[in-house]
Amino acid sequence: MTGMYFALPTKATAAQVHAELAKCAEELALPETPNLVHARAGLEQAGVDEDGDGAFDGREWFTRKRGLLFPLGVGTIDQVLQAVIRSRHVFVRLTGLSGKVLVLDEVHDVDAHMATLLGRLMWWCGRFGIPVVLMSATLPATDRGRLIEQWRAWRNGVGPRRIEVPRPVQGGQQIVWAGAAADQESRPFGVGETNEQRPAVEVHHCPEQELADWLRARVRTGGNALVIRNLVRQAGEAHRALQEEIETWDRKPELIFITGHTPTAQRRQIENRLREQFGPGSARRPHAIVVGTQVLQHSLDIDFDLLVSDLAPINEIIQRLGRVHRHARAEQRVSENPQLALLKLPTGNDGLKFPQGLHNVYPHALLLRTWHVLEDRAELKLPEETADLVHQVYCEPVQLQGRLRKRWEQAEKSMAAQDGNDETKVRRFYLQALRPGDSLTRLTSQPTIAARTRKDTPWKDWK
Repeated sequence: MTGMYFALPTKATAAQVHAELAKCAEELALPETPNLVHARAGLEQAGVDEDGDGAFDGREWFTRKRGLLFPLGVGTIDQVLQAVIRSRHVFVRLTGLSGKVLVLDEVHDVDAHMATLLGRLMWWCGRFGIPVVLMSATLPATDRGRLIEQWRAWRNGVGPRRIEVPRPVQGGQQIVWAGAAADQESRPFGVGETNEQRPAVEVHHCPEQELADWLRARVRTGGNALVIRNLVRQAGEAHRALQEEIETWDRKPELIFITGHTPTAQRRQIENRLREQFGPGSARRPHAIVVGTQVLQHSLDIDFDLLVSDLAPINEIIQRLGRVHRHARAEQRVSENPQLALLKLPTGNDGLKFPQGLHNVYPHALLLRTWHVLEDRAELKLPEETADLVHQVYCEPVQLQGRLRKRWEQAEKSMAAQDGNDETKVRRFYLQALRPGDSLTRLTSQPTIAARTRKDTPWKDWK
């Protein structure tokens, strides 16, 4: 193999891994240090980066625009997804990937749009014989099986849309290996010392109107808490309510607010501050409450005593809980066990009432499935139960009755229709599977722009 590309979900995580790999390369005295593929200055979307097709001639690919051609690369997953989007320079991206080991981290963190591109990428990697390492703690068994079979498809003479996904098998944390022809092999693996000694998470089903009381009882005189809301609007409302609440406290905690809408420079300052004060190297964390959205569950190695969270898909909740009791601490915590305040949703005649606009973030069907699994739980044993919880939500049939079952069936149909619509749109511009005898010009026929890796990426409506 001639190199490696390490793909991550966000620019922030890519920057962190790049720093770690650069340090390793220096210690090993490697001739080349890892190349970090940056996004264009001023743009927040990870998919719009310096390797995007624009008004540049081909020479820039081999000079300033090295991208995937560099032997050791670290960047966002968008860089490799661009390798299966019809564009003027797609052949350069495919060439850059060939001969490398491709490592994809957090592969569960994709929607139907990105999942369709990822499946097509796996097929092309299988065709070129590119070894792929998929990493995730919460990837459903069905998705794992589908990605593996898409990689193996061409070697077995199967088109990318004719694969058969094996029936998912429930199991704990495991490593799965699959070659071109041999059957899959899986082996369980243990966890680190910190996770092995991690106590069970206490789950409190808390009405939103009681949130201030719940926090007051636990962090009024010390400690710290993380509040993650699903919507920016909800995060802002919680921040304003807590501003008023803590004015009545004798000892006022610091209140920090951050969302994806926070200006880039300010957001970086807040993130650096959080890493410094709540990261693994912080000797004593401050008395504080941090309020925000999903930006707090990705990219940040931070550690809090308590978590407040909206109902979200189970893998998202597990990801958020990874920011509670994350590191061993000499200092005393506000409780020996991690605590989760899972905010209860209001109910109506047909069950749960979701906030307006939430369907644009999470499908209602996954929220209903997660609610069904967690509604009676008073504790969660993580990471022991991680794989089982994900399997229950994503792979097992739901046993709901009455009006709630009808509501869930409607939500399932809606999610399937939306996913199907997203997949259909992606098929219009991803690379088609080449058959023996097909001309290579099909790779660049009817080119679009390579930045179309994410559903919400701003692009022109090319026809």
